Amino acid sequence: MFDYDPYYSAYPHYAGQTIDWLPSDTQQLYNMHTKQDNANRRKIKNLNFNSENVKYKFNDYGFRCDNFKTNNNIVFLGCSLTLGTGINLENTFSQTIADKLKLNNCNLALAGGSNDSMFRIAYHWLPQLNPDVVVCFAPTKERSEFFIDNRHENLMATHTKNNSWYMNYLKEDNNFKVNYQKNKMAIEHLCAQVNAKLLFLHVEDWEFDYRNDLARDLMHPGVNSHGLIANEMLKYLGT
Repeated sequence: MFDYDPYYSAYPHYAGQTIDWLPSDTQQLYNMHTKQDNANRRKIKNLNFNSENVKYKFNDYGFRCDNFKTNNNIVFLGCSLTLGTGINLENTFSQTIADKLKLNNCNLALAGGSNDSMFRIAYHWLPQLNPDVVVCFAPTKERSEFFIDNRHENLMATHTKNNSWYMNYLKEDNNFKVNYQKNKMAIEHLCAQVNAKLLFLHVEDWEFDYRNDLARDLMHPGVNSHGLIANEMLKYLGT
């Protein structure tokens, strides 16, 4: 039904699978929190998480949502926050918004993703999904995406790998500012082509404190925080 190319997928290696762990919500980190750190063990218990009650189900095209339909769609683009790392899909802001608007949730987010990856995925999928609404929750601007020897690399300030070229790239704010601007304008153009309403927000402009409401990895926003995000985004969408 849909033209599929793994290059335009978020998780082609997990397509059609349901898995228990996904970076940064890994079993190793969970074991470290629950077996070596009393404070974190209490946090996880108080948040009602355990090693079995978060699942990551990917559709046939490698995205964390149900299989795509050809109409009545809402597309979400972003990074791990939009993906819903550490919580179940039904508790994510994307699913809450989709349910409220009675649209099919097409969550095209990639954990660790960048504005480059948002455009890469949108370029292929927006013309096919023909969404009524597109919600972009743009990652931090300094992230970039490259393919080296057919291998995908997300470059982030926290993962410099002693790469002198990337360290120099990060020293110049204009590098990632213009990268962000180009991708934003490109996504705006794609949405105009398919006549989709676009809500483009940026994680750095979003002010909310989720330190007391965390996901299972104790790094990302938890269930209640996703509810707050959904409510605010729905206001922006005029509902």
